Amino acid sequence: MTGDIQQHDMWVPTRESVYESWSLPERLSPSVNVPNWQDVNPALSFDNRTMLMASRRPRGHRRGNV
Repeated sequence: MTGDIQQHDMWVPTRESVYESWSLPERLSPSVNVPNWQDVNPALSFDNRTMLMASRRPRGHRRGNV
C-alpha cells in the first residue's frame, strides 16, 4: 500500500476516561478504510452516534457499519 492511500485512511485514539491520556491512534476497520479507495472528512452526527464521511467507492452512496 502506498503512502498516498494510507494518508487518506481514518485513525482514532481512545481513552478510558477524561482523566486518562489518549492512546496511540489505531486505523479504523476495513469497512471504513477500504483498500485503494479514498475515505476523508469524517464528522460526527448531531447526537455523536454516527460517523459521516466522504468517500470514493465503486458503488457510490451506501450506508455501512464500522
